[in-house]
Amino acid sequence: MLTIEKGKYSYMNRDIFIGKNDKEQNYVCYQDNGNQFDLIKMIFHAKYFFNAHTKQYYKDEKNSFSEVLLDGNLIKYSKS
Repeated sequence: MLTIEKGKYSYMNRDIFIGKNDKEQNYVCYQDNGNQFDLIKMIFHAKYFFNAHTKQYYKDEKNSFSEVLLDGNLIKYSKS
């Protein structure tokens, strides 16, 4: 199963860390919040992940990933 590459990603002054738990599933950890949230891989949309806790969608892209906003716009985070 495809996963987002682990590491630190940045957008302007905001950092997000993507990691993997013991089940090899991705999680996201926000810079200003020590909590980590599991990302669920979307079955029918191979490049999309969902954070069930915050109800946020993410799109995996080469060397980056995007946070999908409610209005459909994207915030693109680049790998640091």
